[in-house]
Amino acid sequence: MDHEPVCMRAIDWVIDDAPVPAELAGTLVVIARACDDQGQGSSQPVAKIAKKTGKSVKQTQRDIARLRSLGLLLLGDQTLVHNLASGQRPTVYDVPLHIKGTKPVRAPRYSAERIAPEGVRRRPIPTAVRVAVFARDGDACIKCGSTHLLALDRIYPWSRGGPDTVENLRVLCGSCNSRKGARIEVIDDLAD
Repeated sequence: MDHEPVCMRAIDWVIDDAPVPAELAGTLVVIARACDDQGQGSSQPVAKIAKKTGKSVKQTQRDIARLRSLGLLLLGDQTLVHNLASGQRPTVYDVPLHIKGTKPVRAPRYSAERIAPEGVRRRPIPTAVRVAVFARDGDACIKCGSTHLLALDRIYPWSRGGPDTVENLRVLCGSCNSRKGARIEVIDDLAD
């Protein structure tokens, strides 16, 4: 089994210095490891990068586009692959080893401290509103009738400016609520 040369300097840059979002780090490592010591000349087909990262080709293409938009992946010298047939030429990439910064931190997906688009901090749903909604919906999921793992769901989600009112809330079980996500989904039974 022949081994490809690995550029430890570029890998160290991705891990220690590059301001790369965590979800893109694996893709950037795979590309960077095939560069030379100056961070230049990585030429791997997208399918090979996808296989090494365990992602689909489409997701890998999205990752590469995002890395390019962030300035963490640059087009390299395309003449390095000029000897290959035109349909078999991978894109050559360089990594900017001089760029350094802190790793971006994602806000928790679900948190009481999450900020709404208007900049208003999310507060707990008032007890009187919670009690009224559970009473109206009969202490059961309005979609499947389950009485286990119940939660209040906003018809118009908090992330889209939905208020904490009796009219905007309903009872869903954990399963139905997780399937809904942040979509706006109105059920005719509530219109009565």
